[in-house]
Amino acid sequence: MGNNHVRNRYFFGLGTVGRDMLYSMVSIFLIFYLTEILNLPDATMWWMTGIITALRIFDAVNDPIMGYFVDNTHTHWGKFKPWIAIGGVGGGILTVLLFTDLGLSGAGFIVVFTLVYLGWDIIYGMNDIAYWSMLPSLTLDQKERERTGAFVRICTNMGLFSLVVSILPTTKALGGDKMAWFLFAVGIVVVMFAFLSFTLFGVREDPDIREREDKTTLREMFSVLFKNDQLLIVAVSMALFMLGYSTTASFGVYYFKYAFKDEGMYMVFALVLGAA
Repeated sequence: MGNNHVRNRYFFGLGTVGRDMLYSMVSIFLIFYLTEILNLPDATMWWMTGIITALRIFDAVNDPIMGYFVDNTHTHWGKFKPWIAIGGVGGGILTVLLFTDLGLSGAGFIVVFTLVYLGWDIIYGMNDIAYWSMLPSLTLDQKERERTGAFVRICTNMGLFSLVVSILPTTKALGGDKMAWFLFAVGIVVVMFAFLSFTLFGVREDPDIREREDKTTLREMFSVLFKNDQLLIVAVSMALFMLGYSTTASFGVYYFKYAFKDEGMYMVFALVLGAA
């Protein structure tokens, strides 16, 4: 059992490195791609900003519903791995589409972007909710859960900061144009699949926990969410933190490019921040 715990700890943690690289590329650098690489007009960017903001708010409703579907899934591979796999594959494909120039403009671009981004938000949510929901099913040992959770957080930061440090110099080395960003997106998706395979093929759920699982109704889920004031406070705090973090990280690229006048220093800044 001890060897299984160690295996789960490392394979589960490594599974999120690529996921966080992909998520960071979309959440932090999509706006930069739209403004600096596609060079969209201001009128279109107003729409893009509103759409992205609205869909971030939509997550507050989408995530609990996805949690309901995950919690009531029962397959030979468990309840989590099917959603992790589907969300990973679908999210990867839609990420590449987000960083692909389809030659559209105006209303056509806005409609297609909205559909692709909405699809990405929902499908990546499948992967994310299932991944984090899987953690309590790995062991009943609280100390081992804490060790696993700590290692996972290390891996999430590895994914986040490795992406932030590498994206600008790599895309610049590839030409700095639309094709460079497309190729980089494809590379990140391949990396995500590679790391996600550690979780899909290497992690084993605790059979004792699986036998104790009960089904949850949608009404029970929302009842727990809205009647538990401590849970609501944590959820709102995390949402505000991620909104602030994504916003400041996104604006950081513009600051170093236009105010500091040295875009390359953003990589140094991110490297120091990640190490700290």
